[in-house]
Amino acid sequence: MKIEVHNRCASLIEQTSLPQDLGFGKFFSPVMIECLYRDGDWQTPQLKPYSPLQMDPATMVFHYGQSIFEGLKAYRSGSSLHLFRPVEHAHRFVKSAERLAMPKVPIDMFMESLKAFCRVSAPLVPEDDQSTLYLRPFMFADQVGLGVKPANSYIFMIIGSPSGRYFADQSVKVMIERSLSRAASAGGTGAVKTAGNYASSLLSDRRAKAAGFHQTLWLDSAQGKYVEELTGMNIFFVRNGGLVTPKLTNSILAGITRDTLSFLAKEMDLPFMEEPIAIGDVLNDIRSGVCSECFVCGTAAGI
Repeated sequence: MKIEVHNRCASLIEQTSLPQDLGFGKFFSPVMIECLYRDGDWQTPQLKPYSPLQMDPATMVFHYGQSIFEGLKAYRSGSSLHLFRPVEHAHRFVKSAERLAMPKVPIDMFMESLKAFCRVSAPLVPEDDQSTLYLRPFMFADQVGLGVKPANSYIFMIIGSPSGRYFADQSVKVMIERSLSRAASAGGTGAVKTAGNYASSLLSDRRAKAAGFHQTLWLDSAQGKYVEELTGMNIFFVRNGGLVTPKLTNSILAGITRDTLSFLAKEMDLPFMEEPIAIGDVLNDIRSGVCSECFVCGTAAGI
């Protein structure tokens, strides 16, 4: 898969300076990947200078929400960057596209675009173990017109943000959401990374932060009884010395970090279970000491 690299990209990287305190998602590499889907085919991906997008007011993504994304990290090792499980992210991107009636991005195009972006942007990642290059591949419908239907043209892009820790604090306070739902328990979009899932979480997250919490803990929409996930993270509980996490459903995103921890637990012969977890049982187990701790995990937040 060929990536067309614009000749200004290297000089833009050389001219870019970053503050010592990066925060998360505040600063961006001065380059981006852009690839157009036209007439049923993907064109050649381009690595080009980062720039605003010019969009018609009738662009269909604004009205019908065909938008998906991924989030993954590249870690510095010497003078190069190493991607963590990018192929799994590529496959999840395909799954999201299928659910929203969008064209599949070929795995090799996804991978080669990531590699090209990282090769150029590597100098921007500081040499410390708290900093990474957070990568945001995304795709959206850019056909112009009104009428509810799948679009016939799309744009696939990758931007990247040299970033530090997601949470400044070492601990995370969560609010149990008992009145709103993030995604439908059956037949919805909770198991894919579409923008609408995050839009539906924002009201609850605003309430949570106003009450002094970091994020919302979501329960299933059918009964409001079973633990699902946080807005951007999966959750684990330490119960009687073993790990327990909610069993995947159609409304829980299959996190790459979650899958990694599950694999490592089995490799290390740690007691590990995936099962439906009732919020009432969690609270009782915390009070009794059966549940000694819990933690959240995700690409952006880590563990």
